[in-house]
Amino acid sequence: MSVSIPPELTVVADTIASERQILEHLLFRLVEARLVLSADETRFIAQATREVEEVVGTLRTSERRRSASVDQLAFRLGVDPKEVTLGFLVTNSPEPYSTIFRRHREAISDLATEIEQLTLENRRLATVAARNVSDTLDAIIGSSPVTTYTSVGRTRDRSAVLQTTLDEVL
Repeated sequence: MSVSIPPELTVVADTIASERQILEHLLFRLVEARLVLSADETRFIAQATREVEEVVGTLRTSERRRSASVDQLAFRLGVDPKEVTLGFLVTNSPEPYSTIFRRHREAISDLATEIEQLTLENRRLATVAARNVSDTLDAIIGSSPVTTYTSVGRTRDRSAVLQTTLDEVL
């Protein structure tokens, strides 16, 4: 006797596999960003950040696709979609799906831990990089207020330049 496997189960498995690959790609981009930050390659920080943001956007799209496929499977099984977690799928799916979902759950859990750790490390490195830029600017310009001249030849703090009135311009 063969067990009838709903096609929605295959769709969910494929969607989760795709999402797992996107998480791997995100991890790669975070490692890349860490290397850029560690090497103090400030000219590449914006590009590395943009690449991480692109993968996060792809991940959000994948999460919506997974949610839709889980909703369809839940409807087919007659359960609340909120109940259809990876744990539920491991416990309630026939083989080989039970094993597939268990492996996805383990891998995604590990990826989430690595991504969280790298994100924290990247934030720390970005803070250090920003502080280094600030210190460099202070060394070049000085930390005291920079002065400029008004239209009548008086000096004023550069921060006041933005507060120039229309009368001074005319």
